[in-house]
Amino acid sequence: MSNESHSYQELAEHWGITLAAAKQRVRRANWKRIKGNDGTIKILVPQDTDRILQTVPHDKTPENQALDVLKDTIRTLTEATDKQSQRIENLTTALLASQEENASLREKISALEALQTAHQKNNISYPRKGIIHRVLRVLYNGDT
Repeated sequence: MSNESHSYQELAEHWGITLAAAKQRVRRANWKRIKGNDGTIKILVPQDTDRILQTVPHDKTPENQALDVLKDTIRTLTEATDKQSQRIENLTTALLASQEENASLREKISALEALQTAHQKNNISYPRKGIIHRVLRVLYNGDT
């Protein structure tokens, strides 16, 4: 690109930067600008500017590296969030099942307590054990 005139757009494309950044770089380098008959501004690039005119690789810049790190971090956090959401969903399902079982057991306990209260109120006695039970009790315990 040495010894040639180029538009801002051509320089921006070559360097891989925006048009505004190319204009700023030309201003900083204090290169001569010429306005053509068609209204386009051409920049006269000096011969000793090969170092400046090198294309900046997009994936080598610190900003792009930082962006890649941020994207990886976001991806990792998204995966972790998805796993935790699934775990929360599983635990919620298990909790609801436990609550239903708990309610069922509470109903059974209430029914048994009511039955026990009714038996105590009515002084209902359970049938006595048979004769064999009495004989064995007397033999082993000495009870009558």
